[in-house]
Amino acid sequence: AGVEPPPPAASVAAVAAHGLAPDVAAAYVAVARAVRADTPTAASDFRSAHEELLFGLLESDPATAGLFRPNVPLPFDHGQKAAEADLLAAGRKIVVEVDGGYYHLTTTQYRRDRRK
Repeated sequence: AGVEPPPPAASVAAVAAHGLAPDVAAAYVAVARAVRADTPTAASDFRSAHEELLFGLLESDPATAGLFRPNVPLPFDHGQKAAEADLLAAGRKIVVEVDGGYYHLTTTQYRRDRRK
């Protein structure tokens, strides 16, 4: 009824065996299984499963743990609405945008995203 089943435990265990934290492994498996990978879970702070996966990977590495926050408003407009960083490490002045190919289907979309 619109509720995604949890990722298979065996798949998560197999991915976690390569050194990923269990929650990151579960996110990885969920992304791999997603029918519409750009649809996050309802209770998520993320706009996509890809953002959630990358954030989890960054959090699981001691060198980047705690540096990034998801979906942080930026102090300028992007088109008709306020800009937002997919992942922001404010102290390091790093913004990571996690976009799929659908954001760059036309020259106009590509240029708009590059300006951001």
